[in-house]
Amino acid sequence: MLEAKKVIPPRQIVVAYLRQSLERLSAQSIKQAKIYARCQGSEELGWQAELELLPTSERRALKRRRRSVFRRCFRIWAHWQAIGLGVSFVFLIVLAAVVLALMVISGDLGWDQPQLGPQVNLIAVAALFFWGLILGDAQTEVLLQRLRQATLWKWATALGLPLGLGAGLWLLFYGQDVMLHLVGLLPFSMDGSIFLGLVMPIAAAALGFFTLGFLQWLSIASKVRHSYHWLISSTLSGAISGAIGALGSRLLTDLLLRHWRLTDLAEMRVALTVVICTFLIWFSYQSITGVTIARIIHRRPKRRLPRRLSRTVQSSPSVQ
Repeated sequence: MLEAKKVIPPRQIVVAYLRQSLERLSAQSIKQAKIYARCQGSEELGWQAELELLPTSERRALKRRRRSVFRRCFRIWAHWQAIGLGVSFVFLIVLAAVVLALMVISGDLGWDQPQLGPQVNLIAVAALFFWGLILGDAQTEVLLQRLRQATLWKWATALGLPLGLGAGLWLLFYGQDVMLHLVGLLPFSMDGSIFLGLVMPIAAAALGFFTLGFLQWLSIASKVRHSYHWLISSTLSGAISGAIGALGSRLLTDLLLRHWRLTDLAEMRVALTVVICTFLIWFSYQSITGVTIARIIHRRPKRRLPRRLSRTVQSSPSVQ
């Protein structure tokens, strides 16, 4: 029973303090505690609470389980980040090196630069499909440690990257009329710079990553319980990463151009903004969805994958 002269002590702080104090006693006989609070001289209770106290052994076991779950989820998340960001970085570096090498070779040999039209779109789609195939295959190695059937994930990623990017770019550049009509129906007006600089990137990123997440979800929908969390997480993380990329790219670009004293170069501003925005969006998306994939598959026991032996010679028993 807690009594106060005028002001009743706050319930949340008192209960937390008493729980910590009683658990520190490590008394095996105390299973439950009832707490009452009131003002002195008053028969009416201000509040009351009940505490269920676990024995020391059970409390320690619960803490160990929580720590093991956290470590398991963190390992999956870290592995997911290393694969996603590492494969993406290496692929983009190799692609940029190939493009620069072709430009240098064509310039040294005196070849005329071809005027590419639809071929550029075809090359971009092929590059995205190849990137998605490599990335999906690397992510599949993580999933196969805890899922028996996840081989379709790489093909879903390979198809989802070009389709998702195409859907996002279409909405960003060609779907403005539809978005303007929807925004115009709202009971408030919106500034044009906010709409084009924040709302449209968020909507485009959400649509693009929803397309990618939907195809990936189809590959594990029948194999994983609560797999729909991945679809929800892909869409929400896409919107969040779009906001981070739109706002962060503007701030970082202004800071870098001011530091380099290149604020008058419009082309440099556009190129730097696109690069920083792409990096922030992909990094944010990988970080958020990594938490989701860790929560989805961490409950499944880790399987030992068969090792590929270089020597497959097996000795057969002699027959007598």
